[in-house]
Amino acid sequence: MNDQRLSSGLHQFIRVLVFVALLGVAVRPLQAQLQDPAGNLFESVGVDPKLGASLPLDITFQDEQGHTVALKRLIHDKPVVLNLVYFECPMLCNLTMNNFIRTLRAMRMNVGS
Repeated sequence: MNDQRLSSGLHQFIRVLVFVALLGVAVRPLQAQLQDPAGNLFESVGVDPKLGASLPLDITFQDEQGHTVALKRLIHDKPVVLNLVYFECPMLCNLTMNNFIRTLRAMRMNVGS
């Protein structure tokens, strides 16, 4: 009888321990959202239009393979639109790329000609 109470108490303790662990795992994402260190970061982001300005063609970028490439190697006497985003990021890159593609599709022109 004593062994049965001990076994029942142990099972109860394990259930409570598992519940607390699962609760802790479930609350972590909420806690991360509440403590967003970039919360005010977007308030300082802006766009400074430089209509008619040109980029120096000797500036360099990294391509998708991590190689350094000068802008002049990518531009061949045609208009170019640069969309400066990371290849992988959690939020703004996908949003920026999707809106960029939607805008290009809405324009009445043939890309590359």
